[in-house]
Amino acid sequence: MSQSEVGRLCDVHAKSIGHIEHGRVDLTDARLSMLLSAYKISDAEFDEMLQEDLLRFEVIGECTQILKKIESNKLKAVRALLINF
Repeated sequence: MSQSEVGRLCDVHAKSIGHIEHGRVDLTDARLSMLLSAYKISDAEFDEMLQEDLLRFEVIGECTQILKKIESNKLKAVRALLINF
């Protein structure tokens, strides 16, 4: 779903959804409940998701985004760490 769609379902502006997604505002219990309702996810299903390990492709994607932001000199240190891991 787009931020606009979720915003409509939650009766908030799409920018508010973006702020939540990017961690610019705290994810309060009320906001979490609002989002779970919009995504039609029960509290039990959400709790189950929290217990699951991240999927490999999610971890690789997150690492790739972090690596794109690292300065070259620090990237060399990360490379060495990965090679020796």
